[in-house]
Amino acid sequence: MRFHILTLFPDMVEQGLNTSIIGRAVEKGILSIEAVNIRDYTLDRHKKVDDYPYGGGAGMVMQAQPIYDAWQAIVTKIGYRPRTVYLTPQGPTFHQGMAKEYAKEEDLILLCGHYEGIDERVLEEIVTDYVSIGDYVLNCRKAILPAPFCHATLPVSNTADIRGDFRETTPSLPTDRCLTHPALVSPPHRQ
Repeated sequence: MRFHILTLFPDMVEQGLNTSIIGRAVEKGILSIEAVNIRDYTLDRHKKVDDYPYGGGAGMVMQAQPIYDAWQAIVTKIGYRPRTVYLTPQGPTFHQGMAKEYAKEEDLILLCGHYEGIDERVLEEIVTDYVSIGDYVLNCRKAILPAPFCHATLPVSNTADIRGDFRETTPSLPTDRCLTHPALVSPPHRQ
């Protein structure tokens, strides 16, 4: 599976996703993660990717042109239009069922927003899925937004090669929404 992550902060994404289980999956060729810098596709000589909202209002909005051009470069490179997921609080909350569905994809584009949002025109053109990772606001969210997608698709893959054990390849999270027993380490009594 190949993840193409459209972001303004590719270094943060790559540093966060090239460690632990995801990093081992990348090393073994089970996953591929490409962080695409949206700024590389702006036509503005100062690499500006945002503008004031049409009609006024607070904050800045990411422009359609650099996002579309970055997305189009991926589409051209892989030769087809893959599913494109916009990570946004407006979408349904990400869950294990979605992870299983997305894990079937050969390529998946994840669009990470910033500022007050993204110009709606480009979302209508390229986005196939709107997904939230939860009902909370994060500072510096672009570094961790793709992590649930990359990590959650692993249980559907060959996790024994990644984790170094022979656990079942079922999700480590309960899919029936119930909690399991408490997890403890040795010794059984804490001193």
